[in-house]
Order: sequence, then structure tokens, then C-alpha cells
Amino acid sequence: MIAKPQYFLVVLGMWWCWAGNTVQAGLPLPKMLFNTPENCKRITGYGKHDLPGVARGYKVSPDTVRFVKAQWGRNPAGNFQCNMVFTTPSGRKHCTVFNIVQDEFIFGQAVTIPGNKAICFDPKR
Repeated sequence: MIAKPQYFLVVLGMWWCWAGNTVQAGLPLPKMLFNTPENCKRITGYGKHDLPGVARGYKVSPDTVRFVKAQWGRNPAGNFQCNMVFTTPSGRKHCTVFNIVQDEFIFGQAVTIPGNKAICFDPKR
């Protein structure tokens, strides 16, 4: 028996799936925002892989990592970027934001792939 293929089409932020002779609409797709100082200030949360990614980088338990805020600032190379600030047992860490996503709220992603480490650094005093 050969299965009928499913076709996906993205239309105005909604996904539509045709299977057989039925059509179903899904939830709206999250909106990706540009990484700008204004959008960085709008971040109120973090991605689902961020706490484990920060913890993995510093070899601590994810239960000991907390999100503090997002802020526009410099990276170790001196360039400006959006950073998410986390507290860890070894102090505050600033982590590079790769994506800013608007869903039900606006959140940053410091880790986009499960199992990866966040790219973090100690803030300059």
C-alpha cells in the first residue's frame, strides 16, 4: 500500500495541510524579529534550550541557572549585540542572542539546537 503524500503550504503566517480530501489550519507560526537594540529591549523570556545550554557550558545544574534580562551591549570582540543575562553559581553570564522570536510573548534564543552550549562570557566590570 502506498501512502498519499502530504503537502504543506505557508500562507500569511498559518500552515495548511492537505491530507486526502481534508484541509486543516494550524497555529500561527512564530514571527522572527530583527536583532536590533529596540527588539532586544522587548525580550521578556528565553528559549527552551537556553537554561540547559548555559548550564552545560559552565558544568552546573540547569536548576541553578536563572534568566535575568536581555540587554544591548558589547561582546568580547568589542562589537555590539543583544545579550541575555543569566545568573549561575559562578556569577552573572552574558550570552549571545541568536534569534528574537515573537509568539505569545517575545523571547530570545541563546541556544537554537538541543544539546548545544550557549556562547557566554563574563561581563566587564
